[in-house]
Amino acid sequence: MGNKIARSNIRRKAVGTSKRNRLLPRWVPLASFLTLAILIGLTVNFRAITDLSRESAENERLNREIKEAMIENITMQEQIHYLKNDPDTIEREAKKYGFVRKEKEFSMPAK
Repeated sequence: MGNKIARSNIRRKAVGTSKRNRLLPRWVPLASFLTLAILIGLTVNFRAITDLSRESAENERLNREIKEAMIENITMQEQIHYLKNDPDTIEREAKKYGFVRKEKEFSMPAK
């Protein structure tokens, strides 16, 4: 019978570890996993926020360029309109390029 008791003690030690023989408490692997998951989540979110801020800055820059192009387009449309329809503007622009309008000579009838 003494031999049976000794065998059962050996089996218990071989099958399960006792609390005293554990190197780490049971919560350490769980805490490690949660910490790793949180760090991965923070890394992904930080990258997303960085990309979002970069895209937002580029969006603002492109909107400024669009606004400037629209203003320039309106200005050019006005110039085209005046060049087509206003004789004074046509004459002024022609003078810039060295063209001079010849005055028509009229002869006065003799009295």
